[in-house]
Amino acid sequence: MGIRLKILLTFVLSFSLMAGISLHLLSSRMSASYELIENADIRNHMAEMGQAFEASAASLTSQTNDWAVWSDMYRFVQSPKKAWSEENLSSKALEVADLSLVMIFAKDGRLLSGQWWLVMRKKIESSLRSEERRVGKECRSRW
Repeated sequence: MGIRLKILLTFVLSFSLMAGISLHLLSSRMSASYELIENADIRNHMAEMGQAFEASAASLTSQTNDWAVWSDMYRFVQSPKKAWSEENLSSKALEVADLSLVMIFAKDGRLLSGQWWLVMRKKIESSLRSEERRVGKECRSRW
């Protein structure tokens, strides 16, 4: 074996060994880095899923509460009771339902109950006596 062949072989083996060690170090560091990125991504996606489940549960709760009140409201329209109106159409109920105005009319167009609530969450006069006649007349003329 000549000197040229020995030098070439030493050169090839040295660079192959260096390339192998570099590849192994790079792979192990990249693997750890990718694992950190994947874990962060999984945490973010799990947090988004948790928020989606919470939003879905909140929506279902809201719908359940809304539907639970409709049968009571139907009975209220059939036989109006001031106590029901004060309890179920309070400013707190309007705030929770995110409503600004609730008006309940009888079949003949009479205003049975009305509550309004300012968006800034300040309660305004809940009695709509002066407006009842005007709104009731407008509704009767439209219907």
